[in-house]
Amino acid sequence: MKEIERRHDSVCPSQSFLSLFFIINEATAQHMETMALRHILKHLRSRRLMAPFKALTACADVQLEHPLVTRFYDSVVSDGNWAEAERVLQLAADAGLFDTYAREAPAQATWTRLCGTSADGDTPGQRGGHAMCIDEAAGRIYLYGGWDGERSLDDFWVYSIAEGQWHVVPRNDDTVWPGRRSCHKMAFDAGTGRIYLLGCLGVGDDDSGETDPGRTRSSGRSGASAGEPRPPTQRPDFYAYHTLGDNAGTWELISANTEVNDTLPCCYLSAVLIMSMM
Repeated sequence: MKEIERRHDSVCPSQSFLSLFFIINEATAQHMETMALRHILKHLRSRRLMAPFKALTACADVQLEHPLVTRFYDSVVSDGNWAEAERVLQLAADAGLFDTYAREAPAQATWTRLCGTSADGDTPGQRGGHAMCIDEAAGRIYLYGGWDGERSLDDFWVYSIAEGQWHVVPRNDDTVWPGRRSCHKMAFDAGTGRIYLLGCLGVGDDDSGETDPGRTRSSGRSGASAGEPRPPTQRPDFYAYHTLGDNAGTWELISANTEVNDTLPCCYLSAVLIMSMM
């Protein structure tokens, strides 16, 4: 960069005209041409102008991208072959195409085991077929019931995210309680502060002979012979738990049988979705 001349007749006496000189060697020119061709090829492909795309690719000695990237594009965009796309991604990982990105942008998400024992040293026991939901605003996670390998459970827990502790919700025998169950579903309604619980796969009040509900289905018999495990039953009941208001901390039985008037068939392993109008 150098000053060419000082224009004394300029409005600003100190104004100067500058000239920029670039020295472009053959390697730089070749790089600029390659980059321009790649942009053109990408544009043609994105516009699905495949005839000129293939013609330019054939005559120009330019590699648009790594062959595995091209193969991945073809499998997803051109062919819709998702199985092939999965295979190509694995090949790309094996070839180290993701190494630079993984090194410069390491994953931030990590798993941390939460023990969260209560003040009494208690936590929910091992189980399956339980249901959970979250109150994001209050930072609480609720857990109800499940199957511990021998019987269905009726314990109700809340996990405080801020405290990092589980707390068992005390049960009052004089109030409504959903009872022992597994394979049910729960959902939290942020608009009303209610937890909705639907259905289950469980047994009667006497659980001394329960069998695994994940392996046994209701046989439709009114009972079982002495010494035989009682088959699980499907209960289409519907409950709500109040976390706010005058009824906070209590369960409400909305429907003991959602099959009445064909409202909702008997269900377990179902899904509950809440859409709140905030």
